[in-house]
Amino acid sequence: QKGALVVGVVARLVEDKGHEYLMRAVAELKDEFSNLPLLIVGDGRTRHGLEKLGAELGLHKRVIFTGNVKDVTYPLSAMDIFVLPATWREGFGLSIIEAMACRKPIIVTNIWALNTLIQDGVTGIMVNPKDVEAISNALRKFLSNPVFREEIARNGQKMVEQRFSIYRMAREMADVYASVLKR
Repeated sequence: QKGALVVGVVARLVEDKGHEYLMRAVAELKDEFSNLPLLIVGDGRTRHGLEKLGAELGLHKRVIFTGNVKDVTYPLSAMDIFVLPATWREGFGLSIIEAMACRKPIIVTNIWALNTLIQDGVTGIMVNPKDVEAISNALRKFLSNPVFREEIARNGQKMVEQRFSIYRMAREMADVYASVLKR
């Protein structure tokens, strides 16, 4: 939709990724932001239920399910705001790092692994798991404040460049090899 800000998520479609809560948050905003598509990238066992929920919430024309994709850079480029509403611990949060590297403002839940990647209000917004109102409020903050949205996106991208750059990883790997060879 031309001129629309796109909200998106990249995650397997399973219960603990919290897609339901993101969909409910977008539904809460549909009257306030009439042009707000939701891009859901991934596939899994809850897809049918999520499609049904989208219809029940009146989001059938707003939600786009892409299924699995080999390269997430294309769907990430279409997103303006990235949300990972996981409800239980994550292993690392690679999709968050990818989104921040693509300079997307992010909203994540305050759960183990994700909360180590985000500085709330600086590199992203953290919300409690399963909190639809908190997700919709965070979305509203980004949607209504482009300066804040850009600041968070820029800070997140800078953090990823500092902590996860190929140069840093190569240097740290070389240091490991050097210390092993000294023994």
